[in-house]
Amino acid sequence: MKNIFRYLLCLGTKLRASIAVFVLCLAMLPLSGYANDDADFLAAREAFRTGKTQLLPGYAERLKGSILLPYAQYWALSSRLKDASPYEIRDFMARNTDSVLSDKLRGDWLQLLGKNQDWNTFLTEYPLLVKSDLGLQCYAIRGRIAQGETLAQKDGVALWFTGKDLPEACTPLFENLVAAKLISTDDIWQRFRLALGSGNQSVAKAVLGYFPKQQPDARLVDKVTSNPERMLGKSALDLDSRYGRELTIYAIERLARKDARNAAPPWEAIRADFSASDQRDVWGQMGLYAARQHLPQAL
Repeated sequence: MKNIFRYLLCLGTKLRASIAVFVLCLAMLPLSGYANDDADFLAAREAFRTGKTQLLPGYAERLKGSILLPYAQYWALSSRLKDASPYEIRDFMARNTDSVLSDKLRGDWLQLLGKNQDWNTFLTEYPLLVKSDLGLQCYAIRGRIAQGETLAQKDGVALWFTGKDLPEACTPLFENLVAAKLISTDDIWQRFRLALGSGNQSVAKAVLGYFPKQQPDARLVDKVTSNPERMLGKSALDLDSRYGRELTIYAIERLARKDARNAAPPWEAIRADFSASDQRDVWGQMGLYAARQHLPQAL
């Protein structure tokens, strides 16, 4: 019984709020029933975890009459979601309307619907979801665009501006927005800088792949990351190109992160090649690192 409590406490706020009801119900059952339910529940969970899904219907049958039955049913249905009918899925959700499991199954189903581009069903179910994520948001926007909702394109562009990695479901959305020129070349550079500033070099390199024509050499990102002093000192970065300037800003930021005093001299030597906006950004970054390092230059 201790194992069940530990598992349920990990499932979410809504479920934890009903723990008192759960305990009261258990108190009304024979002690022998506790042990049987506990064993069947844990066995069903292990069968789901290890892929022995053929055992799940049997455990669900044995848990009939138990308040733990929905978990076994969820695992059984989730394991064959690709083959389940909409009726089966909706029936489970209707019978467990206020359960975390209902929302979890709807989220799983929406992932499948999005991958299959079944936009009619997706857009019917998505507004009913309580807990969404970025992948589902991208699917929802793609579905709205597919149905001719032009305002959805603006929502897609808004998701673009982040230095974080985004789910694969967002990639076709961004590719289409770039092709439609709703995400501009400058927007791509902006996200490239955001990714580098967030320390997400792999995201920055992936962003370079969105350029519609010749793509910059992503290997330079790794070289600047590993040795910014060398890349600045040997003038390996072409300041006449946007890529070279972006990597130079990144190199200066890398230096400032270690010691802002070492970043100022090389920046002073080349800052005239940068726009006023870029100069403000770099000075601001150096000031921030100088303050964090408690340097007098920050005052």
